[in-house]
Amino acid sequence: MLCINCRASMRHKVKVTTFFLTVLGTLYSCISMRKSSRLHLAELKNVSQTSETLLASTKVVLEESYYEDNNSRLLFANDLEDSIKAGRHDGDYWRDLNVLNTIIPETLQTMRNPCWWENHPGETTCDKLRLMNKALKLPGTQENGPVLRCLPYFYLIGQAKCGTTDLFTRITQHPSILSPMTKEPFWVFPLRFQKGCSSIETYLDFLQTSSNRIKENYLASSVSALITGDGSTTTMSGNTWWNMLPGNEGCEEPCITNANIVYQMNPKAKILVSLRNPASRSFSYYIMKARILKYNVSKEHFHGLVVNEITEFQNCISRSSLRSCVMNSTEENYLITAIGLRSSIYHIHLQDWMKVFPREQIYVVHFEHYIKHMPDTLAGVYNFLEVDLLSDQEMQRIAEHKIQNQRPLSGQKLGDMLPETKTLLDKFFKPFNAQLATLLDNDVFTWTV
Repeated sequence: MLCINCRASMRHKVKVTTFFLTVLGTLYSCISMRKSSRLHLAELKNVSQTSETLLASTKVVLEESYYEDNNSRLLFANDLEDSIKAGRHDGDYWRDLNVLNTIIPETLQTMRNPCWWENHPGETTCDKLRLMNKALKLPGTQENGPVLRCLPYFYLIGQAKCGTTDLFTRITQHPSILSPMTKEPFWVFPLRFQKGCSSIETYLDFLQTSSNRIKENYLASSVSALITGDGSTTTMSGNTWWNMLPGNEGCEEPCITNANIVYQMNPKAKILVSLRNPASRSFSYYIMKARILKYNVSKEHFHGLVVNEITEFQNCISRSSLRSCVMNSTEENYLITAIGLRSSIYHIHLQDWMKVFPREQIYVVHFEHYIKHMPDTLAGVYNFLEVDLLSDQEMQRIAEHKIQNQRPLSGQKLGDMLPETKTLLDKFFKPFNAQLATLLDNDVFTWTV
């Protein structure tokens, strides 16, 4: 009986949702003809009261089921936060979180990838690795020799929905570049905060399959030019709970970010970034997150979330600095946000990386250029990673591979966002894109050229 009532309740929610979306669609059709050409960023606070009321009503219906169905994701985020809060009373956990105090062994000069030998690596304590059954290291023995442990040579740090899966897949088609057992270990963020997974040993375990390949290559020739990478898209801007982490005590804005963590592990790391028009990226991110957060996608729902997040963000910057608002995890938790507005303010996040790493160690890919000029972009990336350039035929073969991680069928049927939503987002991001273009000294990152 309880299950029948649940289904009936859900059918009722769907009917109510459909009704509100129909009304909202009609309202937008009327409004857009008169207002879309006159919207300005300064006017965002003056959104029509009628529109706000309908959007709020629709949002309540849609997000009610969203939060009911998303308990596991919310609980995961809450569990991580609780672990960090209690971490100061757990010496081992707090020590592991404090990566800046971790001493990395001296790496071997006979290998391009940063690696070293260990005789007796410990067993993994991370539940995720146990479940995956992929911590494929063997204890060092006289027969097997020591175990090779390696960190990434390069990091494709983000952003999500900027073609990183496709780019990483094509990059690792190069014979000198090894694909790890998973493109996104997510160790720097958020897996590092899960008790049992916070030790750097867990990170090395995720990379062990590549490490074993490098060892085989080395044993065959006494040197190895093979390299491997980490393609976790949370690395660039996943700084949720920064104010509770070692090194940020008493800081009003982050003193330590993921950039410092990666630099501590490998100061010579190559940092790759892929950036997409943030308005388009936000809509694609919203569609992607629907599969994770379990909500029904619609143009109207997306518009409502955009209006709400822009309003919240403007309220924040009226009382705090831009950087503190971008990093404000109480308003946008990276794990549960549906549109990632703050992570699309690229220049704030990129500045943190450019403060730590020399400019020559950072390479930024323009997503739209990559899609249209794939061989050219890949050649630039290979040159940056200092691997041999491939023949035109090989480059063309890699470029012709099927595009990875495309929009799901439900998203394709949805089409583009509402014109007025795009206007809102374009005007919101315009000044931030201009600052990004100045930071990179390249006007293409205004997305108006």
